[in-house]
Amino acid sequence: MSDDLLNRVVRFCEKQALLHKGEKVGLAVSGGLDSVVLFDLFCRMQPDWRLHLQVLHFNHKLRPEAAHEADFVAGLCERAGICFAYDEQDVASFAAQKKISIEMAARECRYAFFDRAVARHHLDRIATAHTANDQAETVLAHIMRGTGLSGLKGIPVQRDHFIRPLLFAERAELHAYAAVHDLHWCEDATNRDVKFTRNRIRHKLLPFMQAQFNPQIIKSLNRLSESVLQSELIVQQAGLHAYEECVQVMDGRKIVLEIDRFLAYFNPLQRLVLQRVFDELGKNRQELSFNTFTGLMQFLRKRLSGSSFALDPEVLVVISGERAVFHRTTGHNHWRNIDRHPGQYDLWNGLFLEIKETPAPLRLRRRQKKSEYVDADLLAARLVVRSFKNGDSFYPVNGAGKRKLSDFFIDQKVTFADRREVPILESDGVIVWVCGLRLDDRFKITQDTTRVLKLTIGVRGRKNNF
Repeated sequence: MSDDLLNRVVRFCEKQALLHKGEKVGLAVSGGLDSVVLFDLFCRMQPDWRLHLQVLHFNHKLRPEAAHEADFVAGLCERAGICFAYDEQDVASFAAQKKISIEMAARECRYAFFDRAVARHHLDRIATAHTANDQAETVLAHIMRGTGLSGLKGIPVQRDHFIRPLLFAERAELHAYAAVHDLHWCEDATNRDVKFTRNRIRHKLLPFMQAQFNPQIIKSLNRLSESVLQSELIVQQAGLHAYEECVQVMDGRKIVLEIDRFLAYFNPLQRLVLQRVFDELGKNRQELSFNTFTGLMQFLRKRLSGSSFALDPEVLVVISGERAVFHRTTGHNHWRNIDRHPGQYDLWNGLFLEIKETPAPLRLRRRQKKSEYVDADLLAARLVVRSFKNGDSFYPVNGAGKRKLSDFFIDQKVTFADRREVPILESDGVIVWVCGLRLDDRFKITQDTTRVLKLTIGVRGRKNNF
């Protein structure tokens, strides 16, 4: 059974293209059964795959025994000769401040730690220990909350740099593997607290369904998830075809929609077409709410030439004969590729970005927002300076976790018209600095920093006292 599980994990990783030989992989290890088995399996895979492993452990500071669990995981790493990365955060305080549930706050804080680890340790992948049981619980939770096809997909096997190499295996198989290999783990008492929805599903609903309806309910729910995933791929392909048939992109600021062709499609495809229009305009497709979609559809069906419909302050839809023209009404998107090397780089509106190698400052002067110090080793060799995009988010230094950039601009009293003129420094798709306003917490210098870069934003022809 133990060798079988190892072989199945290897085959699953190969089939799903989750790993490549020689990669640097972060293992999310809490100390519980699932993650300890994940750790052991990857240690056994390490020689053949030439993997560079880094264990990631996050302490939510919700339980007194959490410190013991961190020590337990650190001990596993020491005995196996695996690097150990640790961070902690008061999740309860974060949840109260953000006015969200403990479960949601824990997830947000934990994944923020994972994102920081990718940048800091140059990880290619982060493997989490989600199992087939987790998948079944997720699908049931989505059904009870009310969901469409997307929710029935459940947990993806791979999303961005996250992989789930145990998603095919049921928890009973992990127990059997742990018994054969004499593995020990920590039991989290809160996992049995049924005041949490997930635990009620795990300890009450699923056992009831297994006993009264279908002993193989976990496998059935996982098959449903896989089937829906395949179906959605077909739907997405149909949506792309519909988009290409009835949409013409003039440039990044104007899109033309052939109304008759568009209205000939079924409602789900119409929504997919409009979502892609939002993408092309640099908008967040989540802003296409039910009310916005319904109002826009009513407007298009009327076909009143010369009439207009404001999607929001930035996008205006105008009827021109048999076409609907989506206009980007405000803002201009800027984009510059630059090197990480020291130098001055011209941006727009007379702005420039200066990069200097420098020793770590003895004292950071936070009131000087025009300059910031960053850990050079966390930056990619090629950087991007660009305009603000809808949906942007970052982790403000000394802030309370992830923040939507639009909300941050409101707090900073940056006017709507000025937002796209603010330079955003980005490394590998992650915001480093909202130039002149706030550094991202993931790139700040720490006691472990060995190389420091000073970033300065300035204006040509103006005396810049930084």
